[in-house]
Amino acid sequence: MKSILLAIATLGVSIISAQQNIVSVTSPLQGTTYTAGQSAIIAWTNPQVDTISQIVLAHGNPSALQPLSTIATNVDASAMKYTWNIPADLAAGVDYALEFGTSPNLSYAGPFTIKAADGSLPSSSVLLPLQVLCLVPL
Repeated sequence: MKSILLAIATLGVSIISAQQNIVSVTSPLQGTTYTAGQSAIIAWTNPQVDTISQIVLAHGNPSALQPLSTIATNVDASAMKYTWNIPADLAAGVDYALEFGTSPNLSYAGPFTIKAADGSLPSSSVLLPLQVLCLVPL
């Protein structure tokens, strides 16, 4: 029994050590706001790969991100940046993120906000101050 537990623990350490961050993302940082229809510079340092296999736009809870679209494939990691033309019809949201690479070798950026092309924020963030005001006793 002891040897089985040791084997399982060794396997777990091997899997964890096989994962690596392929880049250190410098833009977007958490809290960044972009506007749909404009361009954004995605930037990184310390590439651990020659080519970033893909950059994927995702959204949702950081522990369970849902991929939306592939922004780029086979990006030269030594370029240290990529210009992303944000689609004008991308929905406003406060829970966007980027995934760099493919599992298990991934790096992440986010969460960040995307405003609608007209500059408006998601309706939930606009309503929040009104909800707070309604909770204050008169």
